[in-house]
Amino acid sequence: MATSVGTTNPGTDEGIIPVILDSGSSGFRVGFAGDDNPKVIDIATKVGGKNDKAPIQRGRVVDWERLELLWWEALSHKDVRYVDSPILFTEAPVAPKYDRERTTQIAFESFNAPAAYLSNQAALALYATGKTTGLVLDIGHGVTHTIPVLEGNNIYSGVFSTDVAGEDLTEYLKKLTGRSDHCEWLKEKVCEVSLTPEKMQASAVVKYTLPDGEGISIGGERFQCPEALFKPSLLQNEVGCLAVQEAVYHSVQRCDRDTRRELYANIVLAGGSS
Repeated sequence: MATSVGTTNPGTDEGIIPVILDSGSSGFRVGFAGDDNPKVIDIATKVGGKNDKAPIQRGRVVDWERLELLWWEALSHKDVRYVDSPILFTEAPVAPKYDRERTTQIAFESFNAPAAYLSNQAALALYATGKTTGLVLDIGHGVTHTIPVLEGNNIYSGVFSTDVAGEDLTEYLKKLTGRSDHCEWLKEKVCEVSLTPEKMQASAVVKYTLPDGEGISIGGERFQCPEALFKPSLLQNEVGCLAVQEAVYHSVQRCDRDTRRELYANIVLAGGSS
């Protein structure tokens, strides 16, 4: 459920456009309310060397100092130039109370925001499709959630999560291809879910050009990689995790019988790895 943490809801003052700050494990998106697309989508979550850990791991904040630094970087970007505007922060489906309080403190004390609002990512994903009720399958970089939403409010008893997500697929693709570079790019550009196992096994080899100009040939690996979402046992370190179809089923079953049909009829894919 979206919860107001400021004295006013963003956008209530005429002429003031709220800033939207969407944080994840692999990067941030920041822009203005009413725009079709974010102004900035390339703020990396790693500071310093590439071995630094991102401040958000598996959907949980693990380093508030670094997170605040990255928020400042995002808000100070030349395409944003934040100056005392209301801020809407997106938050995970089951955000701890401490995280919400700390976010609010940073908004008012560090960013001098006149108002702040914490809104659930699942509800926002539904709003973007013109719906207020449905089941959101949010496949992020570090964690995957299934969240049933009824009239804009999370049904918390039906929220499930699994650690099979984007970063795990990238590591799996490295194993499948025997490469350690460009696998993030390959995953995003060439991988796809196969409707039939036969297609995955019999797929012809296709040639692609990597960003550095190198040519690469890839076949069934581009279908096999996302299969780990449906069969986590393919990932040795994620044995026992819920598959996405299992998480969807359990989420809906936790909801009232009279809402299940509508939830199944309105499944929305969200997240950077969807």
